[in-house]
Amino acid sequence: MTEWIDDPILTEAFGGDQDLVYDSLDDRESLERQIAQPAHDPATTLTRWRKAIATARSDEEVGDQANTLGINRRDPIEGTSWRRWGQWLEQRLTEVIEHPETRLNPDDLPDRYTWQSHRGTPLSSSAAARFTEAATSAHRSSLDAWVTSPVDQGLRRHLLHDTGEIVGRVNELSAAEWSDDQVVVSSHETTTVGLRMLRSPGGGWSVAGIHPALPETTAVARFRAQWPALTSALGGYFSDDPRLFPWRDQRDLLFGEAVPFLTRVDAEGADLLALPDEQLRTAVRALGCAVEPPHLRLWLTWMFWRIRTFDWSEEPGSSPAGP
Repeated sequence: MTEWIDDPILTEAFGGDQDLVYDSLDDRESLERQIAQPAHDPATTLTRWRKAIATARSDEEVGDQANTLGINRRDPIEGTSWRRWGQWLEQRLTEVIEHPETRLNPDDLPDRYTWQSHRGTPLSSSAAARFTEAATSAHRSSLDAWVTSPVDQGLRRHLLHDTGEIVGRVNELSAAEWSDDQVVVSSHETTTVGLRMLRSPGGGWSVAGIHPALPETTAVARFRAQWPALTSALGGYFSDDPRLFPWRDQRDLLFGEAVPFLTRVDAEGADLLALPDEQLRTAVRALGCAVEPPHLRLWLTWMFWRIRTFDWSEEPGSSPAGP
């Protein structure tokens, strides 16, 4: 008979409505928050996990047993394999038991926060069409070369284009617990637009979004030239857009891109994380990323950890049975 026990760490991290999953910022954050709670005991969670999956023979059975502990997910939390995620979970819980100092410090991450600190003013449909035509015409040769290059060069790009006229403003936003409470603290007119470009399956390209952007200064151009894969990843998936949902978009990046491209992103990410905090934020914005939570370094660290730790070469839940 299956034993159902809602483990506090796993239930609080992953027991919510599945329809809300991709509105969160990061699943690793959800887990680390619960591990950090003083009332929660990682040793108990580890014991329960090991007992639950002890007789599981297939990846599907591991997933079924995960649900008996209060996890409300059909697909693996990370990557394509429930078993692989469970192995990592055991490693992480063991690490916390043996080294409690590795728990998340509550000072590192506020309970509630906004993850966007700058936003371009909306463009009218006519202005967006006109600026899109100007930008894609100016960059047509590089775009055509991009879509005929190997897919390990990335499925998205982020372009910056100076239109020569005022296109709108880039507003700096206050920190707040909720986005509705953010106010504009400063505003800058700009003549530059940023475009999120997609490769089309047939070999062409399309524009997924366009927004006012800060100018491409010498420093901005240097960051983008230094880290082309990060520019494609952070700008191509997380640029300023009202439809931006960071966790859903990160999943699109991980499952959509070729493994060699993701490997390049991870390698460039190590250099990015070597920057001091203020320069890190400057670089991330230069690369086209509009996701800037208070714990930006942690968010990026977990993204790069995720790339190298789990398999992203198949659709979620498609991993074959493990031993």
